[in-house]
Amino acid sequence: MMATKPNELKSVPHVDNVTMLNTMRYIAQQTNFEEFTNRIPEATRDNINDIYNSIMNFSPRNNPFIQLIGRIGMTIFSNNIFFNPLRGFKRGKLERGEYVQEIITNLVKGFQFDPEKAQTDLYNYRLPDVRQLFHELNYTLTYKTSTVSNDIENAFLSNYGISEMIANIVETLTVSGEFDEYISMRQVIDNFIAQGLAYPVTVQKVEDETSAKALLTNIRAWAKKLAFPSTNYNPLGYSGLYSVTRPKNVVLITTPEVDATLDVHALAALFNIDYANIEYSKVVIDAFGDENVQAMLVDRDVFMFFDKYYEMDSVWNAQGRYYNHILNIGEIMSYSLFKNVIAFTTDTTTVNSVDVNPPTITMNKGDTRTFTAKVTGTGIISQNCRWTISGNNKPETKITDGGVLTIASDETAVTITVTATSLVNTAKSGNATVTVAGNA
Repeated sequence: MMATKPNELKSVPHVDNVTMLNTMRYIAQQTNFEEFTNRIPEATRDNINDIYNSIMNFSPRNNPFIQLIGRIGMTIFSNNIFFNPLRGFKRGKLERGEYVQEIITNLVKGFQFDPEKAQTDLYNYRLPDVRQLFHELNYTLTYKTSTVSNDIENAFLSNYGISEMIANIVETLTVSGEFDEYISMRQVIDNFIAQGLAYPVTVQKVEDETSAKALLTNIRAWAKKLAFPSTNYNPLGYSGLYSVTRPKNVVLITTPEVDATLDVHALAALFNIDYANIEYSKVVIDAFGDENVQAMLVDRDVFMFFDKYYEMDSVWNAQGRYYNHILNIGEIMSYSLFKNVIAFTTDTTTVNSVDVNPPTITMNKGDTRTFTAKVTGTGIISQNCRWTISGNNKPETKITDGGVLTIASDETAVTITVTATSLVNTAKSGNATVTVAGNA
């Protein structure tokens, strides 16, 4: 029987062997593990040796004492070494399948009331602007640690040996999994920044009371701005997608250095002012991949972190005469493109150029081709561009928000210009020239 991860792990002090054995027996009863309860009586100080002999006489392959380790360990022991501070972003457990479908419906644009048009327009349909993303199971790791028969024998030599043995097995696996999970989640955050998906706000480096107060003022102002529908602060805003983040869903992510400065200088000073209440929660990580980033304000739902499975099991290796204790972890680690994210950075965002690929191409009438743009410069630079075309003679010749150009089947233009304009700096753009075959 595999152990499943509880909603909350609670630390308990290591207990003596009698208490530990009776705890194991109780959990075996609660989980209908009759192989253990039928053969292991309630432990007392007088029968502890008899219980030891019974356990050692079990077949190693089907030793219920070993099989129960994962179950009891995950129930009453937790690691007291490291706790993933980003765990709060988890969205829950993926009960079925291996992917999550994320759907959002954009705002509908109103139109002027006109009773004269009501007779002709009443039954016209307007499809809603529905966006969807798929996030797949992409994080699967296995952890393994081994024990030999002598470890069980030694556990009975010490009055606290059983609980210590179980704790060591469980903590070795869970701490390793917890730390790797944190590193991977932090990498998702760093990737979000590196790909220019966060809206950059330039601030001073936080190192004294003045800069700390300035950052806190920015945080308060931007947390309030996110409460209004806008296309400015989400990665797909260039395509007209509106996003809003309610104050209770705003999360501040920062580092220990910045957090300590805010606590000491800014928070203590500003909390005495009635209107300085901060309406967000806070997560502290050890560092950002971009050292210029001082903090982030994110929508709580921007990160798509889901548990798929968290299972521990033990198996006997007859050839080596040892037990392998195995922890398997499966998760989705991704991010949404529909949510607001602000990055406070000391770097100034500057766009130097926009290059469109392919720069020149010949296309047939009726053909479709995807163009890409590379935006270069300094700071947190979004690669998103606004795509437009010029020179076409037919309205059916058009380009999508994603750079997909379609040439109308009856297009008469000889050449068409494709333009990608940076959303960070609309003064910077790049062009590509499309020659329409047969029109020269």
